[in-house]
Amino acid sequence: MARHLLCRGQDYFYVFSFYVVGIMTVLFLFTLVTLGILSKAIGNILQPLSELSGSMEEVAKGNLDCKLTQFPEDEIGMLSRTFNQMTVDLKDSLELLAKKERQEQQIRFSLLISQIDPHLIYNTINSINYLARRGRCNDVIKVNSA
Repeated sequence: MARHLLCRGQDYFYVFSFYVVGIMTVLFLFTLVTLGILSKAIGNILQPLSELSGSMEEVAKGNLDCKLTQFPEDEIGMLSRTFNQMTVDLKDSLELLAKKERQEQQIRFSLLISQIDPHLIYNTINSINYLARRGRCNDVIKVNSA
């Protein structure tokens, strides 16, 4: 009878271990499926962020022509659209600044020319006076004509 109880206990042990292995297998498969779903979801979140980050680095290097093309309908999409508008506004501001700088350079150049003209006239009149004092009338006429 003791042997019969022992065999029966071993049967319970094998059945119990079979259930434990089955439960462990189901938990392992559930964990794998969960990790697969999570990695896909995290990838969907991180991919637009990495594109946005890459575009920001390009702008920081001075490339204002980079644009983000995919706009998810969430906060990342709003950031992408705002980033694109910011690069357009920044490019327009830089062009306006360059235009104003060119105009300022032109004004400075014109001022320098206006300062040179009176000096040139003064020197020419001085030369004519010098020639007239020396009695070189033909040279006065040539300088005046020039």
